[in-house]
Amino acid sequence: SAFIAGSAVYLILYAIETKSLLYIKGYIFALIAGVLAAAVKFISMYYYLSGNKWEGMTGDVTPFDIALKGFFSFDQWIFRTVGSNQYWGWHEYSAYLSPLAVILAIVGIIFALRKSRIWLILAIFFFLFGLGNFAAVSPWNIFMKIPGFSSIRSPARAFQFVLLASGIMAGFGIDYIIGRWKNSFRRIEIVAGV
Repeated sequence: SAFIAGSAVYLILYAIETKSLLYIKGYIFALIAGVLAAAVKFISMYYYLSGNKWEGMTGDVTPFDIALKGFFSFDQWIFRTVGSNQYWGWHEYSAYLSPLAVILAIVGIIFALRKSRIWLILAIFFFLFGLGNFAAVSPWNIFMKIPGFSSIRSPARAFQFVLLASGIMAGFGIDYIIGRWKNSFRRIEIVAGV
């Protein structure tokens, strides 16, 4: 469900930017084809889950300080604990972002905003989603009311999409730097090595 939500949000933003529903139609077709191709598993799973409700955790919260440690702390040990407000195992929060990747992503946002803006919106959306129930109208609370999403737990799992978006924006930053240094092969080698 996380992948479906992430790709749906991206395609909605892309459709708005390009003023074309072509990709949304293709996405819906792919979802239907995927369900049909996996019907043997999907139907039995639906039958089981409809009779055995998996309760989601509407009130689940990822405290801001844990989110920051999940992204920026060098200590990403899988069994790490950071206090009583850590409800899940550290692997649910860990989404390490290299400081260099953050700098490159900022370069990508500043100098390639047109390319980066959808990814920036996605990063912000999924960061807020990953914080969970921090407000009455948080993305987490909204999604928990949608059928198929009402059973999800551990909002911090959404941080994987923040990493994806940050990586792509960092790529735009590298593209910008390489474009500025296009006459210096040695500088390009250094950037590629980093």
